[in-house]
Amino acid sequence: NNSSIGFFSGGGIISQETIDCFSIGIINAHKGFLPMYKGMNVAQASIAEDRNDLIGLTSHLIERGIDTGPIIRFLKVNAYQYTNINSLKNEMSAIIPFLIIFSYFRLVIDSFNPIKQEKTGRQYYVMHKILMNILSNIYKADLEFLEKKDLYKDISKILDKINS
Repeated sequence: NNSSIGFFSGGGIISQETIDCFSIGIINAHKGFLPMYKGMNVAQASIAEDRNDLIGLTSHLIERGIDTGPIIRFLKVNAYQYTNINSLKNEMSAIIPFLIIFSYFRLVIDSFNPIKQEKTGRQYYVMHKILMNILSNIYKADLEFLEKKDLYKDISKILDKINS
């Protein structure tokens, strides 16, 4: 239909034929910081690697390959605002439509040139349920520790300033 831009919110690999249908490209919202965390269950991977500073969403243009296209925007998420990993992931899912819209405006209205990804980071795959449970327990213990120390309030304030 001669569309200039497409939107994709996850769930599979798009063929090159489909990607080529859009003159600007297809915007994807990824639940992880690219290029560090590509693939599946990357919020959990960040937690497993003790990289809570790298939990967030990235919008990018789709290319052949998994989560490899030029980056449009990052959105950092404060993992400590959520009671468990599932609530964190649900909130990230709820943010995706807004991230895609803001990314569209950035590309089309602001004439932003996406940033080419460096060839760093790793590809992650679906995590086993046992590992997911272990990570959930680690996450819960971290939250309990921070609540006792009131550190999570300070962390929230700092991350809010970074995101604004």
